[in-house]
Amino acid sequence: PLGGGAAPWAPPQMFGGAPQFPAAPQFPAAPPFAAAPRFAAARPGPPAMMAQMPAKMPSHRMVGKVKRFSDGWGFLICDQVDGDVFIGKKDNPLIPDLVPGQHVSFVLSVEPNGKRCAGEAEISIPPASELAGTGRYTGIVKSWKGIWGLIVSESFAGDLFFGEKGNKELGHVEKDQLVEFEIMVNAKGKAEG
Repeated sequence: PLGGGAAPWAPPQMFGGAPQFPAAPQFPAAPPFAAAPRFAAARPGPPAMMAQMPAKMPSHRMVGKVKRFSDGWGFLICDQVDGDVFIGKKDNPLIPDLVPGQHVSFVLSVEPNGKRCAGEAEISIPPASELAGTGRYTGIVKSWKGIWGLIVSESFAGDLFFGEKGNKELGHVEKDQLVEFEIMVNAKGKAEG
């Protein structure tokens, strides 16, 4: 009945006391998982994409040029990376003192603050075309075909074409001969000696 004097509501009595539920199942402890990759906070502008990259990237070698280097650290420029790439002897103890324009092969990493760094750095040998007009070099005649041939050198990667047409003072040439030469870029944009 509603109204005054009614007893307060109470749950109905169950036969044999409170209902019994089976014990909660016991699950094994959660397996340990590797920490999720950390991403740097995004910055405004195009570098934001680089800043969002994981701190440890897969090993992919890149080649850059030394922009400046002093007191054991400096910066590289690389076609595949927007902005400068930091390089230091602390992380690359085997590199010598670097000079502007020198080619360096490296693995890029991005720190949590977005700073791009060169690791596993090594001196890289540039293609001959990048040495055009920069001085005289020495090399060995790799092959000679009567009026033209190929030169190899520790100063550049690959072979360098040379021939009588561009070298009127050439004289006698034979395979395995030590030669001194300058590198030029021809009308087709190819390097030659």
